Amino acid sequence: MEHGQNLFTVIVGDLIGSSEINDRPVVSNQIAEAIEGIGTNFRDDFHGRLTITRGMDEISGVLKRPALAYKICRELNYIIFPHCFRFAVVQNILDVNVETKEARRMDGPAFHRAADIMEQLKKDNLFYSFEVSLNVSDFNMSITALANLVSIILQRRTERQDLILREYMKSGRQQNVADKFAITQQAVSDSLKSLHWQYIKRVENLIDNMLNESV
Repeated sequence: MEHGQNLFTVIVGDLIGSSEINDRPVVSNQIAEAIEGIGTNFRDDFHGRLTITRGMDEISGVLKRPALAYKICRELNYIIFPHCFRFAVVQNILDVNVETKEARRMDGPAFHRAADIMEQLKKDNLFYSFEVSLNVSDFNMSITALANLVSIILQRRTERQDLILREYMKSGRQQNVADKFAITQQAVSDSLKSLHWQYIKRVENLIDNMLNESV
């Protein structure tokens, strides 16, 4: 991989099971709102904001560097649960329409590689694949495996677990969640434990830290 001013990190997402979604207009609006919010929250990190490239099924975005790639991807999937995107994250060259800062108009080896990776992800029925540059042996394989394991666990959560988790992620206090849903603090604790939430957060933070060290 060459390094230089045209080296970017591409995020390509594909909505899993999109053909089986019945309320497509509702889900499409949810995805559009989520992407808009993420674009605002991470405006300084994008060279080209996340955008829908085909219906609501495919999205792409271009980051200046890979540090926050996993955080952005998982935040989107948290918002649209129970629906879920699979993601290819590739750090490589972009050499077409880079100056437009519009992801859907850009092209280059980064997008070509992401397309190839996405096809393999679909065949393997997995959620993530990373191909970024860091001087650590088997780095990409390691964070790919970790991100997939987290997604496999989280996609199995129930609607009730999701409501509790969303509220806990907002407030950070179990008692606040308990008060809102008129349940006990122990019930909140048990729900988070059943998701292995503390361990999941440790893994998510580990991936974020590893990506932040990428070059």
